Amino acid sequence: MKITATKKDLVAALQIASLGVASGEDSDIRTHLLLRYLNGKLQMLSNNGSRITASAVVVNAKVTGAKDGDAFTVPSWRFEKFVALVKGDDDEITLDNADGITKATSKRGTGKWASLDPETFRYTDKTLAESKLIATVNMEGLAKILLYNKNFVSDQENKSPNLVMTECRNGVFWATDSMCISLVENPEFAQSTLRIHGKDIGTITPFLSTKGVDQVEVLEHANVVFFRHPNAVEGTVGVGRWVHEFPSMKIDRDEKPKCWFTVSAESLKEALEFFGAFAQKDDTQVRFRFEKPGEVIVSMASGSGASEDDDQVLPFIESEKMSDFTDAGFNGFSLTKTAVGFLADTFIGEKEKQVRFGVTWVKKNGYVTVRHTKDKNDYFTLLLWHRK
Repeated sequence: MKITATKKDLVAALQIASLGVASGEDSDIRTHLLLRYLNGKLQMLSNNGSRITASAVVVNAKVTGAKDGDAFTVPSWRFEKFVALVKGDDDEITLDNADGITKATSKRGTGKWASLDPETFRYTDKTLAESKLIATVNMEGLAKILLYNKNFVSDQENKSPNLVMTECRNGVFWATDSMCISLVENPEFAQSTLRIHGKDIGTITPFLSTKGVDQVEVLEHANVVFFRHPNAVEGTVGVGRWVHEFPSMKIDRDEKPKCWFTVSAESLKEALEFFGAFAQKDDTQVRFRFEKPGEVIVSMASGSGASEDDDQVLPFIESEKMSDFTDAGFNGFSLTKTAVGFLADTFIGEKEKQVRFGVTWVKKNGYVTVRHTKDKNDYFTLLLWHRK
């Protein structure tokens, strides 16, 4: 089986197919790319043997000496390095496979790799064929949902395996690390039961940024969710469905907070950057204190060892009923630093560049809510107060 293709066409396929490659030795087929001639097209496939599979069509490839279904493998990292060494995007590369050896040729010369038995490759054709098309959606919008929720997925897999993913229920994507809860609603996913491990989101999002493609098909199977380009660029990424179910929670997103205040997102970010120079390295909380009307004191524990926090004063842009908070006997609360920082970064990118914190309490504990809508996505984030 002999293949001839230009560098640019191989690179375009590699950008997708390499997403499913595992790390390891060349003797492990999970570290290889599989090249298969099927239905008159050359496919490039990968399967890391765990949760990720990927495939792409090498457009304009010339294939000779092959019958339908013929395939061979090449070690991914070696192949990618070889392709990268080719200088011209339109320069041709030839792969000639016979008797378990693949000869790779470019203008620079010819080298050889050992190929592995393609029969041991884990194909997903049957699973994909059995999957149900759930939706065809804007790729950028879906990427934004997944990246937003990734910030609230737990990293405690051994302790709480049911919290290390995002799961879609009735059009709402859920995620939590037990202190913060994120819900992102998109009506196009009303039929979806998608469940993706947080670590896999970083693999999916590069696929969702493929140049020249705006839409992606979402197909779901009991064990896998597939993301497939419907038209121009033929590519697919499959992600194993996480086996643990997200816990059942009841959250009323339409409940009005007892009071609220709005601050500049840029000022909040700058305050956190200021604390980066002075705060204790192990302080994971940001404290909000309300001592005077019209402002909030944001603070973190001082790295000097002093008993007093390092403070920054942020004026309210707007507020409502904040006196009810202090009248109830509260003077402040603590929130997770990384979540506050992420929200500040998020709203800096918005037109108003401000964050509105809704405040609610029950007896001695409470929570803060942040909500906004962009494009078709409705974002609702709940941050529990840390107990002292």
